[in-house]
Amino acid sequence: MEKLVNAIIIASYGIIILLVLIMVGMYKYDTEHNKIVNSYTITTGELGEYGQIVTVNKNTDKPVDNYVYKLDSGQYKVTADGTVAFSIIKDGISINENNEAYPEKLECVGSAHILSENDLNNEANVEEIITINDDESIFVPTVNSKPVNIHFEKL
Repeated sequence: MEKLVNAIIIASYGIIILLVLIMVGMYKYDTEHNKIVNSYTITTGELGEYGQIVTVNKNTDKPVDNYVYKLDSGQYKVTADGTVAFSIIKDGISINENNEAYPEKLECVGSAHILSENDLNNEANVEEIITINDDESIFVPTVNSKPVNIHFEKL
């Protein structure tokens, strides 16, 4: 009888160890395949992994392509490797009823942000803290200058 009890105890430990190994393997698989992104780098003038082109006023004589980047919602510390302007915008295209010729626009949330590696005589910030909501994206105006990397670090 004592041998049977010991065998059951040993088998129980074996089952517990097996269950722990299975759970560790499932956790490792989940974290490898469902990564949480804590930082992003976007480059002006390039779509990259998070960008898309949103065209406003497609059916007019002056359609405008805009670079828009969809990042996870949250609060970010933003820095840049050069001088750059960006805005937080509402997802989608808004209609400006006062402009019949070119009615479509991107709707900015707050004012534009200007970043630079130096403060440009208090005209720019070296870093900014921003919040992006679920229904918002980042808009970066395209300019004819060299590409600039913008870094978004989730707080």
